[in-house]
Amino acid sequence: MSFFNKHIYIIPEVDRFFYLHVDALINKAGIAPESFCAIFITDDKNKTVNGYPGVEYINSQLVDFSELQSAKTITSLSLNSFNSAFIAELINFNESVVDKFYIFITDDEVDRWDRIYQEFGSLKAISDLHISNDDLFVLSKAYKFIGLEIIFKNTIERVLGRQVEFINSGCIFDILLCKDHNHIKNNIIFDKNKKEKRIWFHTKNIIGGSNDIKKLVDAYISFAKVFDNNIHFVVFVNNIKTFLYINIAILYLKKVKKLPVKIDILNHTDQYSYMQQLATCDFLILQPRGGASTARSLIKIGRGMVCTLEGTKNNFGFEKGYKVPVIKGDSYLSLAQQAKDEKFDITASALILAKKEQESLSRYKELYK
Repeated sequence: MSFFNKHIYIIPEVDRFFYLHVDALINKAGIAPESFCAIFITDDKNKTVNGYPGVEYINSQLVDFSELQSAKTITSLSLNSFNSAFIAELINFNESVVDKFYIFITDDEVDRWDRIYQEFGSLKAISDLHISNDDLFVLSKAYKFIGLEIIFKNTIERVLGRQVEFINSGCIFDILLCKDHNHIKNNIIFDKNKKEKRIWFHTKNIIGGSNDIKKLVDAYISFAKVFDNNIHFVVFVNNIKTFLYINIAILYLKKVKKLPVKIDILNHTDQYSYMQQLATCDFLILQPRGGASTARSLIKIGRGMVCTLEGTKNNFGFEKGYKVPVIKGDSYLSLAQQAKDEKFDITASALILAKKEQESLSRYKELYK
């Protein structure tokens, strides 16, 4: 194995995130696949993975830390108790490696760090939140992060109690490989003038407990009222309990609220079929947090508009981080009323997001030159 002058990514054994990320770096930023190497974290030294074509994948159990010092950059995709032991060992081997070490940050770990900080006044190892002593050690040494500054930097500096450096770059990939995303963008027929509006409620694997079902009922009633029942909702479920909850909700809407209900329940579909379905929707009602990659994919193909409730992390992320206009309101009725007004230019939003992505890609090209 040779790490010399390569850009190393530390990834989980079972990965989808890096596969899409490196696909974007190769096909959008024009960086050669052989420039990258992925170290996958595993306890099995005999484990191999089928990775992205042209990119070398190396078992973490077989890594020689002395050879790894010759890498140009080392990036960890997120930081948690599943990868921090390996990174801590690498830093302990030669602490100077932190000068080429980056953490690609996500809202998941930042939220967990912030929750602990707000409760205890400092970071602590809490196993239920996947934060170990190795996490704390790595965070005490690391000072370079990749993510949108406006979303993450203040929180990270407050939690760590010191200044950090940022590669101010947002997410550059979609929920599909570049070629598949472009194929859907160029081939799905979308009629924004159709009378019946198709509305996707929350994103994959998010709908769960009874609270989310109440939100679904509230959203359906609100949009049905504003659009004179000319609506068709789509939800994605991943377990039988939620499936039963939704069917009870449908029965309630029909029998109690006397509404002509159209709700499609999707499950166990592949990403391509999922995106095909999403591309036919006029609106995507996002949950408070998560699902941003799905929302960006919808906006970028110039189809439906994204709806977010005010005060949520998703609303902040799109308006402040990506500076993309979204439909926002303090209630589902407010969202429905604004959606009905049709004051939003879908094409303009797609162009804004494309420009923001190009800015992020240019920073990656500078980092990986």
